[in-house]
Amino acid sequence: MFKKIINYFINFEKKIIENFNQTQIKLWNIFIFLLIFAIFSSMLHFLIWINWQPLFFQKLTAQIVSEILNFLGLNTISFGEYIRINGFGIIKIVKDCLGWKSFVALSGLIISTRKVRWKNKLLGILMGLLLIILGNVVRLVTTIYFGAKHIVNFEIIHTIIWQWGLTFFILIIWLMWLKYFSEKKINL
Repeated sequence: MFKKIINYFINFEKKIIENFNQTQIKLWNIFIFLLIFAIFSSMLHFLIWINWQPLFFQKLTAQIVSEILNFLGLNTISFGEYIRINGFGIIKIVKDCLGWKSFVALSGLIISTRKVRWKNKLLGILMGLLLIILGNVVRLVTTIYFGAKHIVNFEIIHTIIWQWGLTFFILIIWLMWLKYFSEKKINL
């Protein structure tokens, strides 16, 4: 059934672009990429709209980050989604600290990429999830550690460096995935 639907859209697209020149075909491909990405991003907006609360992951992240910070010499205690740092204060791991929006964005970029087998897209999403989780833990640990040690102002590292840094991290993951799979000769 799914294959029939895909074949229908492939044939429909072939009819649309049969008289396109190369520039029009490139513009068409960009349009389709952006359309799929926009449709996929509606999942992000849906999760925000229903006020999705991943409390389990917030608590798990707080525990992991607290353990790493203790290993690095900070005296921390995690309780629920909170981390108490002696001499610094209490940090709450909110859902936006989990990197879930980055994961949705990366998944949208991968799914929107055309002429890549679904198996390779799913592999890219899974590998991306692991990299985002690791990158996010590094982000949280460095933000809290540098802030608590007064190496860099907490708000500067949190708001400026890591928000932009995470965006570039997602783009780098996608571009690396794209480079690897775009070198393969893959037919739809």
